[in-house]
Amino acid sequence: MARFFCLITMVFTIFFVFACSSSSGSLIREEENTEKTDATVDIPLPVHYQDSETAVYLKGLFIEESVKDEGVAIITEPPDAYIYINEDYFGKTPMHITSLEPGTYRLRLELAGYYIKEQWINYLGENRLDLVIPLERITGYVNVSGVPKDAIIECAGERLAPGLNEVPSGKRILVVRAFGYEEYAEPIEVIQKQTIDVNITLKTADFTVTGLKGGRSRFNPRSPGELGILSLLFKVSGPGKGRTTVSSPAGEPVYNAPLGPFTTWSQEIRWNGRDKDGNVLQDGIYTVKIDTESETGQLSRSIETMVTIDTSQNVAYRSLWDGSSGLLFCSTPDILMKDSYQFSTAFSAFLDANPDTFVFRAPFTLGMRAGLLSFAELDFSVSAVLKSVDFIPFFISGSAKIPFLTSRETAGINASLCGKLTYHYGIGSDTLTNFTGLSVGIPFQVFFGPVSLLFEPEAKISPWEVTMTSSYGEEVSFNMWFYARSALLVDFGNIITGVSAAFRTRNIVKQDFGFAFPFQAGWELHYLMPESNLVLSLLATAEINPMESVYMTGGLGLGFLF
Repeated sequence: MARFFCLITMVFTIFFVFACSSSSGSLIREEENTEKTDATVDIPLPVHYQDSETAVYLKGLFIEESVKDEGVAIITEPPDAYIYINEDYFGKTPMHITSLEPGTYRLRLELAGYYIKEQWINYLGENRLDLVIPLERITGYVNVSGVPKDAIIECAGERLAPGLNEVPSGKRILVVRAFGYEEYAEPIEVIQKQTIDVNITLKTADFTVTGLKGGRSRFNPRSPGELGILSLLFKVSGPGKGRTTVSSPAGEPVYNAPLGPFTTWSQEIRWNGRDKDGNVLQDGIYTVKIDTESETGQLSRSIETMVTIDTSQNVAYRSLWDGSSGLLFCSTPDILMKDSYQFSTAFSAFLDANPDTFVFRAPFTLGMRAGLLSFAELDFSVSAVLKSVDFIPFFISGSAKIPFLTSRETAGINASLCGKLTYHYGIGSDTLTNFTGLSVGIPFQVFFGPVSLLFEPEAKISPWEVTMTSSYGEEVSFNMWFYARSALLVDFGNIITGVSAAFRTRNIVKQDFGFAFPFQAGWELHYLMPESNLVLSLLATAEINPMESVYMTGGLGLGFLF
C-alpha cells in the first residue's frame, strides 16, 4: 500500500511540474489576451467590508466601508435585539446609526428571553463608535432525578444531564429517553432564578423491532469496497438478541448470522451477497428476515424485507469533466444502478510564472451522478476555468444516459444513448468540450475483461459558435458540429485508469466539413480506498493545436461513491 501511494505521488508530481513548465505557445496566449480585452468592465464587484479595531467583524457581522468613519455601530450577541436611544426606537441589531449628533445618550437593548441591557454611551463624533454587547439570558434551574445514568434528557432544544441544569425561563417540554424504556414527556414552567425539581420514573418498554430498510434494494456483490456490501438498518426498543437469515428466490436459506446483544435503538446488518462459504450468489430476489427476542427471552419479534442481487449492474466511479459520466473526454455506456450516487470534484492547473507574462489557468468541476431509475442515469455538473484575468467562464450541465445494448459476459459490447444540455457563460472557447447547446451522443464500449475500447460520436446544436478567440452571446444563429470521442479504459474496480481524447468538427452549417483545432486529450487515475466510499484521483489534460502549440494541466480529484 505504501508503494502504491508513493507511485501516485511521483506520477502526480511529474505531470504537475510538466504542466507548469510546458510551452504554452500562442494558443493560450491568444486566448488569454482575448479574454483580457473582451471581459466587460461593468461586472458587479463584491461589496467591500471593513472590520474595526474593536471587533465589528465579530460573529460574521460587518459594517460597510463607505460609512466606516462615522456614527455608532451596535452589535449584540445574539443579534436581533431592539435598540432604544433616549427612549426612541431605532431598529434591531446589528445596526450602524449615522444620525446621532455628538453627545451623551442612554442606550437600551431588549430581546425576548434576555435581560434588558441599559448603559450610557458618549459619542464624540470624531470617529465611529463600535459597541459589541453580550446579552445575558434569563434562566431558571431544573433538577432532574430518578432517571438511568445513560438517559437522554432534552429541554428547550438543549441536552441536559441528570441533576441540576440551567435552562431558559418559560414554558418548556421536558423529554427523557432511555434504551429499554418508554419515552417520557412532561410540560414544565421554568421560572427566573428558581429551581424546579422533577423526579421521573420510566416505564419498561415492550420489546419491538421496526423499520428494516437499506440505502439500496438492489446491489452487486462484485462491486469493490463498500459498494459490494448491502447495509440494512432497523430499530429495537430494548435489550435483546437475534439472528439474520437470508433465503434464496426458491425459499432455501443461503446465509445466516447472529445479531446482538442490543445495547441501543439503532442496529445494522451488513451482508456481502455471498453464502456462508464466501461464494457470490446468483442474481435474483432474496428475502432477508430478522428474528429477535427480548433480553429475558419472553418476547420475540420478526421482520423481513426483499433485496435484489444483480451482477449486471456496475457501480463504478467515472469522471464528469465534460458533463456526462465516463472518462475526461469520452462517455462510457454504463450507468449507476438505482439508489446509487456519486459526488466528485476535479481540479487541474496550468501555471507560467514568468514575471512579464504571468498566466494561470485552472479548470475545475463539481459533479453528481444519480441512479434514480433502474434504466437511466442522470448527471449534473458545474464547471469553471479560473484564470489570471478577471473574467471567469463557467458551465452548467445536465445529462441523461439510457443503455440499449448490455452484455453480461466477460467480453462483449455495450452501448447507450446520452443526451446533454449545457449553458456556458464566458469566452467562446471549448476547453472542456462542453459548449452551450443540446447534444446527443452514442457511447460504444468493446470490452475484454477489465480492458475497454470506447468510441462516442456526438452531435451538438447551439445558438452560438465556438470562437476560441473572442466572447460570444451577441449574435444568435443556428450552429451544428460533431465530436469524435475515443478512450482506452482499464477498470479493476478499486483502481481505474484510462486515456481519452475529443476532436471537434467545424461548424457544418457555415463551413466545409473538417476538424477544428485545438483538440483535447486527458489521462486519469482513480483509487477507491479499501472498505470506504472515498475515491482519490490524479489527472492530466492537454489542449493541442498541431499547427501552433500545446498546453497541459495537472491536477487531482476527490469523490464519493454510494
